[in-house]
Amino acid sequence: MADALLHVENVGKRFGGFTALDGINLEVAPGERVGLIGPNGSGKSTLVNCMCGTLTNETGSVRFDGHEMNGLAAHQRTHRGMARSFQLPRPFHTLSVAENLRIPLLYTAHSRRGGHLSQAESASRCEELAGLVGLAPKLHRLPRDLTQVEMRKLELARAIAADLIPDGVVEEELVYPVTTGEIDHPGGYHGAMAAFYLECAERLGAHLEAGRSVVLLAEGDPLFFGSSMYVHDLLAERFDAHVVPGVTSVSAASAGLSTGLCRHEDVLTVLPGTLPVTEMARRLADTDAAVIMKLGRTFANVREALAQAGLLERAWYVERASRDGERLLPVTQVDPSHVPYMSLVVVPGLDRRADAAGRASGSSNSSSRTAMQRVPGVLPAAATSERSGEPGTVFVVGLGPGPDAWLTPEAADVLGRVSYVIGYAPYVARVPTRDGLVRLPSGNTVEVDRGTQALELAHDGHDVAVVSGGDAGVFGMASAVFEARERPENAALAGMPVHVVPGVTAAHAAAALAGAVLGGDHALISLSDRLKPWDVIDARLRACARADLAMAFYNPRSASRPHQFAQALSVLREELPGDRPVVVARHVGREQEALEVTSVAALDPETIDMGCLVIVGSQGTRTTADGRVWTARYVPTR
Repeated sequence: MADALLHVENVGKRFGGFTALDGINLEVAPGERVGLIGPNGSGKSTLVNCMCGTLTNETGSVRFDGHEMNGLAAHQRTHRGMARSFQLPRPFHTLSVAENLRIPLLYTAHSRRGGHLSQAESASRCEELAGLVGLAPKLHRLPRDLTQVEMRKLELARAIAADLIPDGVVEEELVYPVTTGEIDHPGGYHGAMAAFYLECAERLGAHLEAGRSVVLLAEGDPLFFGSSMYVHDLLAERFDAHVVPGVTSVSAASAGLSTGLCRHEDVLTVLPGTLPVTEMARRLADTDAAVIMKLGRTFANVREALAQAGLLERAWYVERASRDGERLLPVTQVDPSHVPYMSLVVVPGLDRRADAAGRASGSSNSSSRTAMQRVPGVLPAAATSERSGEPGTVFVVGLGPGPDAWLTPEAADVLGRVSYVIGYAPYVARVPTRDGLVRLPSGNTVEVDRGTQALELAHDGHDVAVVSGGDAGVFGMASAVFEARERPENAALAGMPVHVVPGVTAAHAAAALAGAVLGGDHALISLSDRLKPWDVIDARLRACARADLAMAFYNPRSASRPHQFAQALSVLREELPGDRPVVVARHVGREQEALEVTSVAALDPETIDMGCLVIVGSQGTRTTADGRVWTARYVPTR
């Protein structure tokens, strides 16, 4: 086209081994409008960036209004009449409207005028600008609360706040290629991000090669979970780089909570919320204090990992730390549908020095040797791996449901001698560390895998403790270890010695708290249908009710089974009188311990969670005047 205003000829662009553009030709006449249509990752933005100078094309040329554009920087092309705008406004999404306005105000005051803008002056100017564009009512709201029109108004106010960019200063907007949803890129998400960082480094490198100083802005600290570090890595080998440290969101969150993160020899672990639930739970259980970042859509998984690690009740949610609109909430009170990416979870450490030292010394100084002496072939050696050719023993240990006082001497002795401790993460966390002990925590629902791992270690000559809460033989790990030993694929492990160390059961601890509610015949029933169908649970509930047995219910109501306790209660209401006593024991043996005595008719199923153990009495169960509940040893003759 002879009269074309824009000529693009044979333009090509590569990012490492990835070809983004290959031989692109385009002509646009004066007054003509041309659209580029294609899927994500097809090169539309890359072509526009090459035409406008934010990227450098390796092949081909770009001419505008008769001028050759190759070799010219973006601002030089702008002076010749060629510039770009963006489809969507790009505010700082984790900053309020006021904070979005304050950034260009401060930049102008310091950079352009060389002056100082007080906090009061900044606040007043922000209010003035917001009022000018009609955003005063939303001054302290986040951009996500603005309409598209209001977002445009915010962009206009920011431009006014900047009061013109100082002469010679070029702004490079580095816009992420992905947020959520499907990634249309040959290399997937990581490929798209790698190409983006290469593009950013190339754009900034062009300025550095031209002798300009470049400031790369980052939130928090630039080298702590920040995107800027990837651009820094690409540029630091070619150019002088100076990193200005920042206050991390971890520090800001801790300050907002007014709590110490870790004390003495405590270990602080910082985790990304993108980890798998089981891995996150394992790491949480094996640390003293924790911070979990990158929330957003990962929050539900983070909450589940905290629950599996036994840390949910200690965890705090921090949003917009140190900024306008800062929110501090217990994680249990957070709505998962309103969690932004730029938020985090803090689990402050506890001062465990005295407690840990006491437990460790109690284990090592125990005079009991019964566990090792009772089992044939087990020698009283601290490190069984020193034995030549002899297998170790798998000890399945019940830790009791609560305090260390409920740990039996035999269990303490075993834990003080074995080389490995394996178990569900919250239970492993209850075993104090010591020299020569390796703790191997894992997540929920992998009981047989844990059993196999323990048997394999025993096969290699190690003594191993597989730990459970309460009694290991009551809905605990003992059955899982024997199941693992009998599996055909574990035939080589069939002869490994297994010794079950008894513990105080949760049901009996709860019954003792109430009085003697299990003093007569009783049944222990798990309401989880993960390993048995619900119709089996239903039939057993009815059979026990008709047989007049007191019943203690484990796993009553979880996040994944919120309806099942209500179903069980409905069955009981069909089979039992409404005044039948019910005991609800919460967090038995712990600081939050609580006891409620109610009835089948009055019990609210919505008040039940996994921290509860529920006991329904029999015909012989009675409640005393002082609130104690007991079941008679005898059954009246009919």
